[in-house]
Amino acid sequence: MIILKFFSYVNIVIPEYRIECASRELSSMCDFGIHVLTKRGALHCVRKSRKYDASLESNALIRMLRKPEYTSVLEREGMRIPDSRLASYYVECCELFQKIPLDRAQWDVIAQLKLRNRKTRDDLPESPVREQVRAYFA
Repeated sequence: MIILKFFSYVNIVIPEYRIECASRELSSMCDFGIHVLTKRGALHCVRKSRKYDASLESNALIRMLRKPEYTSVLEREGMRIPDSRLASYYVECCELFQKIPLDRAQWDVIAQLKLRNRKTRDDLPESPVREQVRAYFA
């Protein structure tokens, strides 16, 4: 599965009426967690996910980031940023990114993703309800 190239823990959220079908289908994927969204809107953990790092890939991790984000990661890791044309810049950055240990690279990528569209509680009253919900669960 492609999602295992990015994340160590994978959880699936399903409605209550799909629990039997999902449990049966996901029984072979023992590392996946299963959470049920109840009729009251609460999440109930049926099975906890387990850490699985065997499929992590540096190239997949860097593809999740935008240019300023992966440049920031490389700078934070103390690497010299390439001074090259745009076409070869990405390739050179990918080569540098592969030198970062996978667990640290994954942590850096997740930290960069968390910085995207960061909202504070002060922003919520002016935001549409959809944005308020997204900010609440971020």
